[in-house]
Amino acid sequence: MTAYRRSPAQGLGRLWPVLWRAVSAATWALRRVRHEQVMMWVCWLRVNRVPVDRDGPLGWEPSLDGPRLIGRHLPALDHDGTEGRP
Repeated sequence: MTAYRRSPAQGLGRLWPVLWRAVSAATWALRRVRHEQVMMWVCWLRVNRVPVDRDGPLGWEPSLDGPRLIGRHLPALDHDGTEGRP
């Protein structure tokens, strides 16, 4: 009579799919958290950036909504939203 004993490696055969799904889910979650942190720092650095010296009275400054025009000589708007004449 031959006794059959399972080796530990054979017992892990059923666990591999479960372990693979757990490791994949953890990897996906860590990548997502890292992506969110990188985006947070990018936004933080864009908002807190000191404007670069420019060659004229007007210049483009990056913002979260897109580039915006800044400077001393921007035309004033009337109350109805049209440009006023000097």
